[in-house]
Amino acid sequence: MKIYELTFDVDKYQMLVPVDDRDYDGSYLWVNGQLKLSSWLAPAMRWTEKEHSGESIPDIARINPGFFAFSNKAVGITGTILSEFGELLELPVDGKLFLAFNPTVIVDCLNVEQSGWRINRRGERGRLLSPVLNQAKLNGIKLFQISDRHSSLYASDEFFELVIKNGLTGLTFTPVKLAS
Repeated sequence: MKIYELTFDVDKYQMLVPVDDRDYDGSYLWVNGQLKLSSWLAPAMRWTEKEHSGESIPDIARINPGFFAFSNKAVGITGTILSEFGELLELPVDGKLFLAFNPTVIVDCLNVEQSGWRINRRGERGRLLSPVLNQAKLNGIKLFQISDRHSSLYASDEFFELVIKNGLTGLTFTPVKLAS
């Protein structure tokens, strides 16, 4: 089993931002494992200006850390996994429909002691730099976030292989160390 942290390739691709900056207020465009579908009012989105990111439109775009939007092509390829481990929310982008993936599976699998942390001046753990995940807690889970760290999305090798084999663009995959 391999696990990857998903990040967005901002150097090559444009990110999504709301047309109205007020849609950033509150937690509406952030993910935390909570269901959103019943109260979802899709904000109009647009691509970032090219001087702020890459030039190409990706198949999978970043909305916020850990929150990604999938094109119809990407949903056609990864949709079974997406719908099993979260919600798909309609998201209009410049007149086209994308689907935002709201991950609802949160796993308490972070090995705090083995993970690498930024240590603040008081000697306390700050930002997570290199997570180490407990493999035994991940059986059968293909897309998830970890407890208390909702700014990252993690994926199994099955999801990774679907994206790579089908040439979907936008994501980068960083292997994550697993502890037995």
